Amino acid sequence: MANKKDKQNLFDYEQSKKSARVFLDPSSSEEISQEDFKFVQMDKSIHDTKFDTQPTTFFKDALRRFVKNKSSVVAFIILSVIILMAIFVPVFNDNPIDRNFPEQRFLTPRWRGFENASVFNGKRTFRNALVVKPDPDDQSTWYPAGRKKEAVVAGSERYFDDTISGTPSIYATGGSLSIRTDTRERSSGLISYPEQLDFSANSDFQIQMYLPEDKNTYSVGLGGVDVVRESIAEYAVFISVEYEPGEEEIVYLTDFSSQFGEIIIDDVNAKVLANRPDGVSETTFNAKVGYELKTVAEGDFPILFVDKFIFENKLDTTQNLERLSWSDANALLLRPVTRPESIPVAEWRPTNWSIYGSGTRSLDRANVTRVTFEYDEYLDVFGLRKNYVISGTKVTEYINEGWIEYDFNEGVSSFKLTELGEEHSPLRSVSAQIDLPGATGTIYELTGDVVMYRYWGYDNIPYYIFGTNHSGRDQFKVVFSGLRTSLLLGLITTVICVTIGIIWGSISGYYGGWVDLIMERITDILSGVPYIVVMTLSILLLGNNFGVFILSLVLTGWIGISSRTRAQFYRYKGREFVLASRTLGAKDSRLIFKHILPNAIGPIITGSILMIPSIVFTEANIAYLGLGLQGMPSLGVALSEAQKYLASDPYLIVSSAIVVSILMICFNLFGNGLRDAFNPSLKGAE
Repeated sequence: MANKKDKQNLFDYEQSKKSARVFLDPSSSEEISQEDFKFVQMDKSIHDTKFDTQPTTFFKDALRRFVKNKSSVVAFIILSVIILMAIFVPVFNDNPIDRNFPEQRFLTPRWRGFENASVFNGKRTFRNALVVKPDPDDQSTWYPAGRKKEAVVAGSERYFDDTISGTPSIYATGGSLSIRTDTRERSSGLISYPEQLDFSANSDFQIQMYLPEDKNTYSVGLGGVDVVRESIAEYAVFISVEYEPGEEEIVYLTDFSSQFGEIIIDDVNAKVLANRPDGVSETTFNAKVGYELKTVAEGDFPILFVDKFIFENKLDTTQNLERLSWSDANALLLRPVTRPESIPVAEWRPTNWSIYGSGTRSLDRANVTRVTFEYDEYLDVFGLRKNYVISGTKVTEYINEGWIEYDFNEGVSSFKLTELGEEHSPLRSVSAQIDLPGATGTIYELTGDVVMYRYWGYDNIPYYIFGTNHSGRDQFKVVFSGLRTSLLLGLITTVICVTIGIIWGSISGYYGGWVDLIMERITDILSGVPYIVVMTLSILLLGNNFGVFILSLVLTGWIGISSRTRAQFYRYKGREFVLASRTLGAKDSRLIFKHILPNAIGPIITGSILMIPSIVFTEANIAYLGLGLQGMPSLGVALSEAQKYLASDPYLIVSSAIVVSILMICFNLFGNGLRDAFNPSLKGAE
């Protein structure tokens, strides 16, 4: 209850009633009377009233402001999901990443439910692949070279004709055989292997050649007009006859000329017999056929193109003259030069043609069929594989499981699938059995048809969300296993750097003066050394394990937090609330941790949060230099390895890059939200 003196001090009307005047307007005034005033709350006790709302703390108020920042909340949720995936994907994903699977390399992403979609279906489009034609007249039998016909997506094939030059191919036909001289002194040409021929009246040999005129002459543009120039190639057809043992004589069947198109030589027998040496009456000789290209003394070396060279007996067209003939330039160049092991020595008859004189030969514009198609890589890798070799140990396992019935003593005929095996057995049939002697007994190997996904232990064809990498490992597990390592590296390094940085920056900023000057010069020296040099030297000297990475990152990583903390301390240490607390006798530690640091925590938290993705990027950069973590997966190593296959398999680096990008964006938004939430100037603001 206020006493009389207090009331008088509040307002003494008697002393001022004659002079009290309230100016309501500069140009007018109004007298105030005693009746205009009265005392209030004369009989009430005045004390603090109860708050209508609950009291809050600094962190509760910060959380309330953070929740109102929708972008930061969404970023926090996404970030939490990614971190949880980094923790649990390596645990619950059974696909091993500590060994290689060569047969499963570079599989494209395959997602459940997307089997018939245009993306993430495990299929890859191949373009301009050569075509194998088991039956050239039945297109349904055609399939891309080196691929399984069953794995080609039906209806996706688009065939077109093309040509190839240079190297012959088993998938090509036709073309021209080109021969080119390469010296000024010697001619060039082609010559066959010898064949014993009877040049008597019982035979009538004929040579048919075709030299394409469009290839043997060429056009050049002169002033916008194509001018056809005659070829400089002059050739002659010859036959090399062994009239006497060990002595061959060249008999020219034509003169040197530049005649192109269809060439027919009929008088072979007559010319061979007419050139017999004196005293030789036989009509059967070993003979070779060929053609010779004359060289030139200057200018471009001549080139001759021949499409076919047929040597036949008009009186006996069934006579085997394969050695002396060819109608397919590509097939001629594919004829074996050395004896295949499958052919006995006594039966080996080489049919290839060799270079006569000096020169080079090549294939020109052989015909091929190419195809663009969509290919199911998962069906290729995990589907039925024919003639696959499987060990006897595996077969014994299947027998014990009750999937098959098989007797190694009886062999192939004893194989039988059980009813249970129809659903579970990888081995579907057996075509051969090999018995190998071993130290502990006979070792069995079986050849048959095997369902590969069952053979590798899968219940169904697997789904790889990010595909597989160059080692055949599940890229999804590789990325998140690496992310777990990188996040752990970033978290530990950040905690150490923030601890050191806050202590160093607090001391430097709070005390200032010579303390600050000396500490800042030390910081300048350390920050002047590029971090990449520090890390590289540390890794090269101490190794690239987890502990060394943390050490090399901490050496200079705390400097940024220290500078930010120092700046905040200079900002707040002269404020009134700090001076008031110091006046009341607060110690330095209380001023630092109770008054200054809580007000400076916003920017420090933002810098700390962003340090984690920064460390992830730093580790990735080091990995690109070939100094990544060894012995454990990391996101940097995964990115570095995927970068090598950017052109052929971009999905590897795209998936990893998306994870890193989302991580960086979410950390940024999350850090900005925390900065605003912990900003003391916004305390109590809506």
